[in-house]
Amino acid sequence: MLLGLLGGKIARKIGLPKVTGYIITGLLIGPSVFGLISFETLKSMSLINDIALGLILFAIGGSFEIHHIRTIGRKVLWLTLGQSLGVMVLVTGSLICHRYGPLYTATLIGTIAIATAPAATLLVVREFSAKGDFTDTMITVIGTSNVVCILAFELVFGIGQLQKDTGFFMAILGPLYEIGGSLVIGFIVGYLIAKWEQHVEDQAEMLMIILAGVLLVTGLSRTLGLQPLFAALIMGAVTTNLSLMHRLVYAELRGIEQPIYIAFL
Repeated sequence: MLLGLLGGKIARKIGLPKVTGYIITGLLIGPSVFGLISFETLKSMSLINDIALGLILFAIGGSFEIHHIRTIGRKVLWLTLGQSLGVMVLVTGSLICHRYGPLYTATLIGTIAIATAPAATLLVVREFSAKGDFTDTMITVIGTSNVVCILAFELVFGIGQLQKDTGFFMAILGPLYEIGGSLVIGFIVGYLIAKWEQHVEDQAEMLMIILAGVLLVTGLSRTLGLQPLFAALIMGAVTTNLSLMHRLVYAELRGIEQPIYIAFL
């Protein structure tokens, strides 16, 4: 964390976002360069990764406010479809042209390419306190793109299972179970957080509840073989629409996020 902070300050001195320094520092001290942190250590830090990714997707889900979606919904829909289809077709087509495995493998990788890494974008937006229509639209598109990525991956994976004689019902029920189960868990935990909020005495308690909620959603999803990131995103969306003081909560949450994100990157 100390090296990450130092890397962030150096990056800022030369006119780059702090997250650039975090990433470069992680690359340098990681097993790929100087090896100060080994692969075994990285495996033991999986809890930090789960918390960081959960908080990031929870924050991204917070952009799915109903009145906001109603305002920019059509624009976000077209941007998401354009980006998702464009990336999927480009990556899949490139792999096919280079004869990288069968069509199924190329298409599966193409669906993975739809995913937009939200961590760096979110940190840059927060560092520069970016606000406005462009920023709101961008954050929402990032969230919807990752949802499309998960759905597309499950669809293509299910079709691939049919080719392996898995059985029609198993190939269909598997993706439905993962998506539906994640949706249910995220909704229930988000709903409980919003209700609990009405009895919270201070912000510190609310932050603890959110952190516990992220861990609960992640743990349940992994235990049940579901999608933890999708569940965390749904939890954030439900919380932001049912919570009475969600904006204050998200502002307070930033106070504990930075060390976790630095360790993650």
